[in-house]
Amino acid sequence: MAMINTAVVVITALFTTVMAQDMKLPPRFIVQPNRQYYFKVDDATFTQELPCLAEGIPEPYYEWKKNGQLLSVGTRGWNYKTNSGGTISINGPSFSDEGYYQCLARNTDGMVAVSTIAFFQRSTFPDNQTVETKVVREGENVTMVCSGKPQFPYAAPNPTIQWELYTPASGSVKETQAILPDDKRRQVDESGALRFAFVTRDDSQPNQQYRCSAYNSFLKLSVFGSPVTLSVDTTKPLTNNAPKLMYKTEPGPSSGPSVVFLKGQNRTLSCIFAG
Repeated sequence: MAMINTAVVVITALFTTVMAQDMKLPPRFIVQPNRQYYFKVDDATFTQELPCLAEGIPEPYYEWKKNGQLLSVGTRGWNYKTNSGGTISINGPSFSDEGYYQCLARNTDGMVAVSTIAFFQRSTFPDNQTVETKVVREGENVTMVCSGKPQFPYAAPNPTIQWELYTPASGSVKETQAILPDDKRRQVDESGALRFAFVTRDDSQPNQQYRCSAYNSFLKLSVFGSPVTLSVDTTKPLTNNAPKLMYKTEPGPSSGPSVVFLKGQNRTLSCIFAG
């Protein structure tokens, strides 16, 4: 009886080993890059990684494409990182590195590809840029228009505009920026202007400027507007200010007095008050 039990154990062990050897799984991504990356030209210290890691049985191998063409390892500084699956990196990117990239993972049981990744230069302030200064009494409203050069890429679709508090680099102080979310006192209207229902002394920060950025998803381009310095006069605060309409959605040039949009279309109707 003991001999029979031993034989069953041996047969079971052999069967399990054979099943493990025959198992195959197609690749599946566990780490993927973002859909968009931006870089600054002529920055030799800048390195951008495009992460890509998949699992499968047998172990997947990786390929990268740029604008639909296979990339050769070692071309233009691209290198696979052996400890990071299919992750690749580029040092000091230039205009020639702009394009659309895609990571592919393959094994004997299949292939999987990530969505196309846009890798483009990020536009910066022009050298002759001027800083606008606004002096506002505490408690008053103020509007900052998103403007400046280069002109924003107004095309189809319209750009997405956001505002941020920006600290320029100076000496040992690094450039910093913080996105400004909308709240009950501060909103970005449909034209991209930043509107304060009323300002407080905290809105005026030393060495900080307000600036807008516009991103066009079709052109894959993001640009900045001219910065604005806000100075709040706190000597005579305005404590009682009647409500006043600052902004409302206006009809289009061909729609008469009404705001017209298509059935099923999402549409935002805005009104912003000061006070």
